[in-house]
Amino acid sequence: MTVVLFEDHYIDYKLQNIDLQYFEPNLTSHVQLLDGRIIHTETIANCWKHVDISPGDHKEWEDIFVDPDAPDDQSDAGSEDVQMLDIDQSDPRVLHWGWDIILAFAESKWTLPQVEDQMQGVLGLAYDPKDWQAGFDAVLNVEGDSAAALEAVKVLMSTSSSGKPASFQMQPEFAKNPELKMAENQLMDAMNALKECNCIKGDIPSIDDLLNPPIEHMDVDSEATDHFADGEKRLAQIVQKKNLGADDKKEEGSNDKEGKFHFDKEKALAAASFLASVCVN
Repeated sequence: MTVVLFEDHYIDYKLQNIDLQYFEPNLTSHVQLLDGRIIHTETIANCWKHVDISPGDHKEWEDIFVDPDAPDDQSDAGSEDVQMLDIDQSDPRVLHWGWDIILAFAESKWTLPQVEDQMQGVLGLAYDPKDWQAGFDAVLNVEGDSAAALEAVKVLMSTSSSGKPASFQMQPEFAKNPELKMAENQLMDAMNALKECNCIKGDIPSIDDLLNPPIEHMDVDSEATDHFADGEKRLAQIVQKKNLGADDKKEEGSNDKEGKFHFDKEKALAAASFLASVCVN
């Protein structure tokens, strides 16, 4: 689960099995994939502020964060352990993170060294350039065309075994936590219920697609993708025409009612005489 904290937004979840990952301030190999910004000390301080975390005086913090005032020989001590994350290559997250970086590479102006730094920083020891060379080539072969690069990467992902690069071997998935499995089942039950109520059109996405949706992008307007040119103007014309038609029918209906009404004088006099006799009696 990724929790994003914004100012004046607080999240109160009773989470279990929380794994906190600490990053060295200004570590260039650890970047935010969505916008490519480096994680600075200020970002970490804001996170502490919102979740009420303080560094404390524990020795663990000395091993994680480098003292900016320390001499160069001391500040470099242990930095290699921080930069090279010890993630096993069989970890399913390696595949997910790696393809996310390749997709971001396809839609950005990163150079190959930059995306390799991304891979190294995120995957750590699990990163092997040979495993991802096909993904790099798919983007570089259509350099300058983000749409074509993105499509090439998606084709490569679909043709690879379970979305894995060719050099990856099939690995068994982690056993899911029973509570997580129950939550996934409840989510799919809710989706099926919405489908039965015709609240969902088309096929229901799989649980993996719901939890890890593909990166959205806007299609370029063209005759191939835009089958309703000047759609807003056309819709406005249709609505206006329907409203005018409804007003015309309403007016015709009112005229019909007025035309059909006929005053019967004899029946009116008879009714008046009857009322007079009732009142007298």
